[in-house]
Amino acid sequence: MSEVSEDAIVRILIADYASTDAAGKLNLIGGGLAVIGVQGPQLGGSEGNTAPFGLFVSLAVGPRLYGSECAAELILEDESDQVVAVPTPDSKGSQPMRIAQNIVFEEPNLPRGSPRVPRNVLPAKVQWVLMFPGGLTLTPGTAFHWRVKIDHESRPDWVEQFFVPAAPGPIVVG
Repeated sequence: MSEVSEDAIVRILIADYASTDAAGKLNLIGGGLAVIGVQGPQLGGSEGNTAPFGLFVSLAVGPRLYGSECAAELILEDESDQVVAVPTPDSKGSQPMRIAQNIVFEEPNLPRGSPRVPRNVLPAKVQWVLMFPGGLTLTPGTAFHWRVKIDHESRPDWVEQFFVPAAPGPIVVG
């Protein structure tokens, strides 16, 4: 296990809408989704796709790791922890739903006019916001989860589960 993956704090949120502003503040509507509905032509969407949704991922490390590098991955997996393949934009095949990036955890640079904060107090953060305005083509009636890996390592708290119901309609929990 790498020093970064040992120290990292990961947060994953699924929402109806997510964005960050220039200061890195999260703007969220309908956050904490656990069920992502399906849409069809009667709902103005593409047959077999989920409803539109957003995904927010935050990776943070303490000040002692300012300047540290790591390989980070965001992966969509099914109930068996297998990577889910989604159709390509050209509809001529599919590809695994995996986003990978090498990242460097930089010391926070607060905008002008911010209160003075002593050095080495705040964690270094990298944030991703992904919007899926057309939803994703996922098998209805199935549970999925987003998993974060840092330097090829993952932990149970770096996973966010969700369910895609079998048909459009009201959500019944129970």
